[in-house]
Order: sequence, then structure tokens, then C-alpha cells
Amino acid sequence: MAFPWRYTAQGERKVCGTVSVGLSEEMVKAPIIDCLRRFSVAHPDAEVALQVGLTGELLALMHAGGLDIVLGSRCGSDERGEVLWSEPLVWARGPLALGTDDATLPLPLAVFSDQCPYRAAAIEALARAGRQWRIVCQSPSAGGLMTAVSGGLGVTPVTRSCALAAGLQEVTTLPALPHAQFMLTSTAKPKGSAALLLAQLRQCASRGEDS
Repeated sequence: MAFPWRYTAQGERKVCGTVSVGLSEEMVKAPIIDCLRRFSVAHPDAEVALQVGLTGELLALMHAGGLDIVLGSRCGSDERGEVLWSEPLVWARGPLALGTDDATLPLPLAVFSDQCPYRAAAIEALARAGRQWRIVCQSPSAGGLMTAVSGGLGVTPVTRSCALAAGLQEVTTLPALPHAQFMLTSTAKPKGSAALLLAQLRQCASRGEDS
């Protein structure tokens, strides 16, 4: 990376260098994107490189040195990052009946990949309840997953706000799920442009939790 500070001819310090930011899809919200835009405008010598993906994949990339900051979600006993807010994780389905009340049948699941904390929480809850399951759809994108669930392929673990936004129906007869926690984390002791953007994202993300 470039040096975090440069100086003008008058000796004033300028923010510079590249800041790599990872967002999970739930974090791609207007306040956060606007925060990145305003940072870029205010500090033209600094570059923001944004990557969107699953939280687990983004965290692995950060630990490998590929990202400076990650905003994502976590569930259960996962204690990584600084929690900004939380909300209920629910089971959701489309308008077509799926027979989810019949415990003798494997529950059809539509989920993200193994790196998704919601998938892990859902499978753990089903295992504790002794409920069989099968994966009928696996998608790398929220759009593809919501389309599959809306079309009646299966049920999915998702935050309540996302279920409402997608027009899905909450299923209350399945094992309870933990809250999803939305968190912010970074490399150890970020400096310069990364430290400045981290502070601004903390403020923007906290304000944007209901957006």
C-alpha cells in the first residue's frame, strides 16, 4: 500500500493511499455507500477499493492482507468484530405451501455457501431439534436466493427486515434461530486513510441500521 500520509507544499498533511473495504450484501446500504463516496470526494489522493461478498470470505481475505476493513454479519457464539446492531434471524418462505410442519420430511433449504453464518446457525438449530434437512438451492447472491425462495423451492434463514423487503412469509413452526449481529472489524491498528475511514464507517453504519 502507499504511505498513509502526504504533505502539501505548505506542509499540510493529506490523506492518501488505498483503503480496501469488504461489505456483506446486507451491508450494501445507501448510508454506507454514501459514506464511501463522501470519503473519496473529501480525500481525492486516497482510493477506496470495495469488494462485496460473504462475511466469512471477506474476513479470510482481510486476515490474508487483502482487505483493511470488513462490515458483515455474525451469529451465535461468533465474537469477531465490533457489534453495531442486531436483529432477529427468521425462517422465511414464498407464498406456496411447503409442508414445513411435517417433521417426517426433510426440510428443503435454500442457502448461501458454507461461509454464510446464517446457514451455519440454521443447520445447528435443526440438528439440535433432530429435524432432517436437505439443500435444494445454494446461491452466491442474495438476489438469486430470494428468487428461489419466492418461487417455492425451499425455506431460508434470513433477517426479518430482509424477509419483509423481499415479500417473504415468516415460518414460526421451525426451531428458533439466534439474532444476527452486524459488525465492523479491521486489521490490527489501522493507520492513516484506513483509520479515518474506519471511524467514519462506524458512525455511518450505526446511523444506517434502519435504512
